[in-house]
Amino acid sequence: AVAVVSGRRRAELEEMISVERVDLIGGHGAETEDEIELDDDDLALLDLLRTDLEGIVDQVEGALLEVKPSSVALHYRQAAEDGEELVARVMTGPARRSGVRVLAGKKMIELSVSRKDKGDAVRHLRERHLAGTVCFIGDDITDEDAFRALLDGDVGIKVGEGETSAIMRLESQADVVPFLEDLASARELFPPESQQDGG
Repeated sequence: AVAVVSGRRRAELEEMISVERVDLIGGHGAETEDEIELDDDDLALLDLLRTDLEGIVDQVEGALLEVKPSSVALHYRQAAEDGEELVARVMTGPARRSGVRVLAGKKMIELSVSRKDKGDAVRHLRERHLAGTVCFIGDDITDEDAFRALLDGDVGIKVGEGETSAIMRLESQADVVPFLEDLASARELFPPESQQDGG
């Protein structure tokens, strides 16, 4: 079983990935094939966060706001203002609202009203596919939730630099496809059925 777990909206993943039989989970674990479970209080909080962050973005050239089904993300890669100051403004303002979960990424800070994360996505996929072993590859800070959800015998692979809970590392994104090709070849040589028989 193959899955893509992303902070992007699930609808966006569906547009980007046309490969059949690939599970798509968006919103850092909040958007599975089922509907997102948000109540009226969650939706009201989400609207408040959008308004709060719009006020911050409007003051900073190059900062972008991305509204998702269960969160609002502020991207500051192109911002003229110092990123740390922007993050401080978010953390001392809207992030302090009750019920808000903060997700920090690369040049991005996201405020979510969902309690789900990428670790929840890993647990959901393991149960759905009755997976005996999980291999999770990620390059973002939010992927650490998934690495921490892995069990003994699973494989977590961090892409790029930075502290991580993963047990392996790939140097760059360019190394991911060759790794997956090697993994697919190894599975052809040693399919799960033969492993269960002691082969």
